[in-house]
Amino acid sequence: MKMKIGVVHEHKRGKGIFVAITAVIVLVSVMFGVVISAGDPGTPQPPKPTMIMVTANRTCILANGEAEALITARAVNDSGVPSEGFPLTFVMEGPFDAELIDAPTGGRYTRTAVWDKTDKDGYAHATLKAGTEKGTAVIRVYYGAVRGETQVVIADHCKGRELVVADIEPNPNCGFLFANESNHINATVKNIGTEDAGAFNVSFQVGDKTEEIRVPGLAANSSTQVAVLDLTSRVAGVNVTIRVKADCRDEVAEIDNDNNEKEVTMQVVNNGYKGKRYTGGGAETGNGDINITTAREYKVRGGFLYSTGDSRYLSGSTQPWYKYTVNWSTADLSIPDGKDAIVKEARLYVYYTWDKVQGMPDNVSLRFNNITVERDAFYTDRKGYDGSDYPYGMLAYNVTGEFNNSGNTAVLENLNPVAGNPSIRGMLLAVIYESESGEGPEWCKIFVNEGFDLLYGGSDKCTTPEEATAYAPFTGAIEDAGNRSARLITVAPGASDEGELIFNGHKWSDVWKFAGDSQIGINECDVTPYLNTTNVAAFQSSCDYMEASNAILVVEGSKQRTGDMDGNGEVTFDDVISLAKHIYFNEHVSDDPDVNSDGKVTFDDVILLAKHIYFNEPIYP
Repeated sequence: MKMKIGVVHEHKRGKGIFVAITAVIVLVSVMFGVVISAGDPGTPQPPKPTMIMVTANRTCILANGEAEALITARAVNDSGVPSEGFPLTFVMEGPFDAELIDAPTGGRYTRTAVWDKTDKDGYAHATLKAGTEKGTAVIRVYYGAVRGETQVVIADHCKGRELVVADIEPNPNCGFLFANESNHINATVKNIGTEDAGAFNVSFQVGDKTEEIRVPGLAANSSTQVAVLDLTSRVAGVNVTIRVKADCRDEVAEIDNDNNEKEVTMQVVNNGYKGKRYTGGGAETGNGDINITTAREYKVRGGFLYSTGDSRYLSGSTQPWYKYTVNWSTADLSIPDGKDAIVKEARLYVYYTWDKVQGMPDNVSLRFNNITVERDAFYTDRKGYDGSDYPYGMLAYNVTGEFNNSGNTAVLENLNPVAGNPSIRGMLLAVIYESESGEGPEWCKIFVNEGFDLLYGGSDKCTTPEEATAYAPFTGAIEDAGNRSARLITVAPGASDEGELIFNGHKWSDVWKFAGDSQIGINECDVTPYLNTTNVAAFQSSCDYMEASNAILVVEGSKQRTGDMDGNGEVTFDDVISLAKHIYFNEHVSDDPDVNSDGKVTFDDVILLAKHIYFNEPIYP
């Protein structure tokens, strides 16, 4: 269980004792909550709290030693379903002689900390009793790392205006400061008094930068959201202090002028759902290069084959696994006939997810055709913050020497079989072959790009599709690109009917499909019309959970351009229609659309193709 705690500094007496007590209480409540909520495994369990809303029936009570305010907390899950039967811990910071009184169904830790169990509607209660010292009591309610809070002013009189900063949240929806980018800082300012407040300023100090925002006024017993954009770009791991003060210029007469400021200290984290161009990649993070980079480049008379064999998804989340086996038949990877046909390289890829025990890559070993093979490369990425921050990744092995044309078997052995092992999405076996005497193009240039990037492009993860993009630039230039044919094979683990594939600026949506029973999304497409001298593929998420891992560009030698736009082997008026649709609707064509070779694709090319069909005029001059 992981906790995110922002340290709040309120300069009051007994601060040191309170901090120590709070730390102990929160830890105890975490442990206690786990024990108490464990019920009969045979009955449905109520949902654990993920949100706690806290209110007080009175926002101001008299400092007379007798006045009381009822503090009510409601615990629900993300869907708003009440969490019944969970112990909530109420902790108070404020005047030294104020105290919390436990509810009848709960219990007491100290004068400033009590607990109560939630009822069927998710409610729990405690009572705040005033002493004679004036000030603001901050009541925080915890269930493990889930927290809510409210404030009650203890004063000589309870009529007037009272401004407080109730909450500070960076990047709403996410609640974290992210590295290598600007961050939105949001503050909730409340007027918990009985009278309306006029205009005032709210100051934000984020690190060493300060900014003020004007608030036109705030009605009694109401709140408003105030935000700034912090433009400072920081690296992951640094701590940043954020101070927000309501009425920073003392323009509003209040019941208590000493409770207008709130401070939190937070650590900057990577948002791993963005492409590695945003999270940095590189050796300093252990996550590899920022791009899906070219690991292999071949120029052969031959080709590229790939297959997932009989791969299937294997879950390791709740129970251990010992071996994961995949088989490939001759039909899966059929190398064309030719007495001199050889395998230039065979590469095996293993894709995994949810490595809860974080044992990859060292907790597994691979046998290929019963021969132990050392790992050639390892690529990984992770969310980088909050709960469920588990590594995902890909292992790569060079199995050229062990490859058998008659069939192949790979066995991944788990050296630490425990619950929480990574789940295996599947394996992919890729082969580059060469055959001088076999059928095939004059030459074939193959670029094999490898890497790994976890992606999700959506506001609920504080990302956009443009940010959640992984790039795969292919090294090397393609000579005479307009006279070549090319196909692009991309691998996106976890992606099925989701995401966007981009090649040299051209985009296709929802192209990846799971191969067989695996969770390996694969797409192969003809990119001949879009081939350039230099080429870049990209994987993009639009509110889709997916990963980017492999991009293979296969460029074949010279091809004859005939005007066969629909790729059916004949040149007819249907090809004229296909070319027109390409120009006006960006539909795919199988041949070079620049029929008149003027460097542009316009309706003139449609006219020339029609003349070629009906009057035999030459094309591609």
